[in-house]
Amino acid sequence: MGPERSDKETPQRNLDPKANLSENLLNIPASVAPEVELLWRGKTRHKNRKVDALRLVERVHIIPNLCAGTLRRSKSAQDPWNNKLIRGDNRLVMSSLLTDRMRREIDDVGGIKLIYIDPPFLVGSDYKMTLLIGEDNQDRPNIVQEFAYKDSWEAGPSAYLDMMYERLWLINELLADDGSIWVHCDWKANFMLRSILDEVFGSTAFRNEIIWYYTNKIPDTRKRQYTNATDTIFYYCKSDRSIFNWQFEKREKPIRVSRMQKVEGKKIYPKGPDGKCVYVTREERTADNVWKFPLLHAHPEMWGYPTQKPMRLLERIMLTGTNEGDLVADFFCGSGTSLEVAQRLGRKWIGCDLGKIAVHVCRKRMVKTLNEVMRLSEKVFGFDVLEAEEPEDLKLKKAANAVPVNDYHRGEYNLAKDLAYFKVNISINALTVSVTLVDFCALSGRTINEIFQFKGKTGSSRIILDNGQLVKIVNKKDGSEQRCLLTQKWSDWIDCWAVDFEYGAAQLQSGEQPRVEPDGPIFNSVWHSFRTPKRRSIELSSPTWEYECPGNYNIAVKVIDIFGNETFQVLGIEVL
Repeated sequence: MGPERSDKETPQRNLDPKANLSENLLNIPASVAPEVELLWRGKTRHKNRKVDALRLVERVHIIPNLCAGTLRRSKSAQDPWNNKLIRGDNRLVMSSLLTDRMRREIDDVGGIKLIYIDPPFLVGSDYKMTLLIGEDNQDRPNIVQEFAYKDSWEAGPSAYLDMMYERLWLINELLADDGSIWVHCDWKANFMLRSILDEVFGSTAFRNEIIWYYTNKIPDTRKRQYTNATDTIFYYCKSDRSIFNWQFEKREKPIRVSRMQKVEGKKIYPKGPDGKCVYVTREERTADNVWKFPLLHAHPEMWGYPTQKPMRLLERIMLTGTNEGDLVADFFCGSGTSLEVAQRLGRKWIGCDLGKIAVHVCRKRMVKTLNEVMRLSEKVFGFDVLEAEEPEDLKLKKAANAVPVNDYHRGEYNLAKDLAYFKVNISINALTVSVTLVDFCALSGRTINEIFQFKGKTGSSRIILDNGQLVKIVNKKDGSEQRCLLTQKWSDWIDCWAVDFEYGAAQLQSGEQPRVEPDGPIFNSVWHSFRTPKRRSIELSSPTWEYECPGNYNIAVKVIDIFGNETFQVLGIEVL
């Protein structure tokens, strides 16, 4: 582990673009400058940007075998942790996790033992996510693509390196002393990230350069070069106390080897009664730094998110660097592969992404995972959904277009201003109630409202909202247009909906301090219905919910459309 440096010890390097790099280095004292360091135009050690709080917007509860039961919102005092799915700029989120209250909550469960990040790769292009609309129907198109994340850098590699440099310093501060970091990258930036990791964590913290070799990469024979079929994962440990568990993999063919054992620290090869060596058959081998896992091509794991990684890859990482019950984090979580793996392996987790669609997919994926792994349990399980509140000064800068355009994200189209309403019917029978979604309408402020445009190899296309219907218009090469109706019925708009049957009546967990939410009570979702890439149908009626006693209750319903926009209603009922 390299020596720790405080902010005072780390020079602020605002390199003059017109000056020679060697001239800038003359201003850095030799006692402070690292022996070897990567430099780029404008490199500086940014100060952590603090936020006041992470706003809790939803508490997701999973109640197995929900037919008619009493909502149990409290958990045992032995498990005070709630897993966290956070939407926001990871720079702000990590800064917030370093504040006193959040830091104490993390430290109470042993700190973050492993951080895995799969950041942008400096590719120079933007990625789109495949969105499915409605149920399976081969008679009409039901696929559109929406922006997922930005990996183009108008200011060049220096903007990318600035982004990664600042976030790696935050990760270094967040990581427990016995934790490890795993950084996923490829050939475009791995040599630069290795240099930054050495600077931030110290060169002695380096453990492995993992080579992920995907054997099913389709070769591109148009290029006069060998196909790139590997990614790099840099593995650094915070200290010599960091967790490491050997992993094993199945051999292609079993082998026979002489049996060996250690006696008083020496290797010996015992012999059998016949005086000959004893042989054993081994079907596994100790894993090395080359990991062979295939890419996800039309795999059941796919959630339509670009650059999604296979679960087997994340399993290997987490089994190596953590033990059951440890806390792991992913601050570029995308579709949530790392979160699902952590949940299935019995790890606590924090996931963060800026993208609205990414967080929506993660939420669905984790609800599905919890329902699968805890179906037979009698307990309540779930996680919290939070949002990072940006400081006022940053909001003002964004409003004035002062944020650099080469940041790693960009704004997303928000259809919320066009959402008119949805309707539900509530059926009450004695102490029981059920909710049915009966209508959803997305109305445009104008007759035709263009949502976004795409340019492809065969021409451009655009998606418009025309009197509440979603229409795709394809511009053909001959100048004509082709209109395709994407939403044929109101339910095609619905991707997910959830119900809180006792909105505003949530009990605090053991040891939890009361919090005043600026937008009203916390939405405690206890029933969820949503579409997945493999199961396109959606339930439009909830199961029956039974209240403990008569009275007046508020039912909150949240509907999320195919673009991840949320619509919310609260309805009062009286149970006799």
